[in-house]
This record gives sequence, structure tokens and C-alpha cells, in this order.
Amino acid sequence: MSEKESIKNWVIILAALVLTSLVAVAWPAVVGGFQSPTGASVQPEVPVVTLPSPIFNMTEVNGLVLVGALAVLVIGTVVVVGAIIGMAYRFLAKQTETIKDDKDFQSHLANLEARQKESVQKLRADRQAGPIPDHNQFRWSVVSTSLVSLFLVYVATVVVNQAVIARDAQIMIGSFGLSTRLVITVSSLLVTLLILLGRMRVERFAQMTTADNGPIPWDSIWVVLTGLVVVGIGIGFLVYLNVPG
Repeated sequence: MSEKESIKNWVIILAALVLTSLVAVAWPAVVGGFQSPTGASVQPEVPVVTLPSPIFNMTEVNGLVLVGALAVLVIGTVVVVGAIIGMAYRFLAKQTETIKDDKDFQSHLANLEARQKESVQKLRADRQAGPIPDHNQFRWSVVSTSLVSLFLVYVATVVVNQAVIARDAQIMIGSFGLSTRLVITVSSLLVTLLILLGRMRVERFAQMTTADNGPIPWDSIWVVLTGLVVVGIGIGFLVYLNVPG
């Protein structure tokens, strides 16, 4: 912050203090100029403040006088403190500039920078940098893709169960019964997990990264989209058939 901006800020602060003090002092007089609904002027009452201890043999002071005295005290304190801080700032700034311009200081600074450069060069010569580590963490790609696939299979299985399998349907194993929906859901997740274990490899993701500039497999995309449309229509038809009423 420059010196002119600092002075400008102090002037703004002092002006704000003066204006707020004047408003506080003149506010009762301003209120007294308004008329009441009956036409009679409103006479403001200026309170009398009782002092906690006598000052100049006075135990009570008019409220306006007290506000004015406090305003003068606060503004004077701000001015004095601001002047002290400004003088200290100017003194320190001059001392800094004097030290920077000193020839001995500049000589010592140049020697220090030269020694630092020599130390850095020596460290570079003694300590060879190792190879840059591989920042491609493909294992996390495998984990995230597998979790997303399992979630999608779970959602699709739940939708099909709701549309096709009755809620109370069970598969009996001897005398023990298992929920048909639960068996289908767990079986679907297990089959998907086995497929992912066989297909999801870090090497496959690495090959995908190196082959990013290859042509877009529109045929595969078309097959996937067509399959999704057919499956979606089938599930929707089954849901429609199983809606009560």
C-alpha cells in the first residue's frame, strides 16, 4: 500500500467518525422538527447521564455534552495513534531503503547469492534425479469401472424382479426357502463379478490409453444402443403387463 493510499484511508475513517458523531449529537434536534399527527411538535427529551464518579465536581452530565466529549476523545485517540503508526512506518521505510542502498549490504547479498548457487550446483552434481514415476493409476480405473458395472447390474436386476417375479416367490432347498428375487440378484452380481475378474485388467486400460487416437467403433456403439433399446422396451412391456388393474 502506497503512502498516498494510506493517508486517504485514514482521512476516510476520520470523516466517517466525525459524521457519525455529528449525526448522534444532532439527532434529537432533527427529531424535534417533525410534527406529531395531532399537529403538536414533538419535543425530544435529552437524558441526563449520572457519572459513576465525580469529574470536575460534576456528578451528572447532559447527554449531548457527553456524546460530544466521547466523539472528541475517540477522534483524538485515532488521530494520535494514526500519527504514531504513520511516523513509525515512515521511519522503518527509510531505514529499509538506507540498508538496501548500502554498498556493504549489497556486497554481502551478492556473496550470499553466489554461495547459494554454488551449493545448489554441488547438490545437483552429487544427487542425480531418479526417473519420473508413472502417474497413471490404472488400478483405480479398474476398481471404479467394476463398481459402476456392478451397480448398473444390480439396478437392472431389481427392475426386472419387480416386474416379473412375485414378491413372495421362493426357491425351496429341502425345507429351507430362499427369496427368488434375492437369489436372482445375488446370482447376477456373482456372474458379473466373475466376468469383471476375467476382463478387467490393468493392461487393458493401459492399451486403451495408448489407442485413444484410433477410429471410433461406431459398429460396437450401434450394437450396444440397439441392445439397450430392445431391453428397455421389453422391460417396459413387462412392467405394463404386471401393473395391477
